[in-house]
Amino acid sequence: LLGRLLLGHRQSVAVVRVSGKTLVLGVTEHQVNLLTEVPGNGTFATVLKEQDHAPDRNDPS
Repeated sequence: LLGRLLLGHRQSVAVVRVSGKTLVLGVTEHQVNLLTEVPGNGTFATVLKEQDHAPDRNDPS
């Protein structure tokens, strides 16, 4: 476990390293979902910056 951010009651985002891969997981009481894999040649901050500039999938425009 590299880090964890609590989002609400029994909901969090966790960053873990498994077999040399850095994974971002969404964690709830009943599920664990893979949100993204951080590329090996970048940092997590770089990935966040790239996502910030990506179009919003929920934006109808």
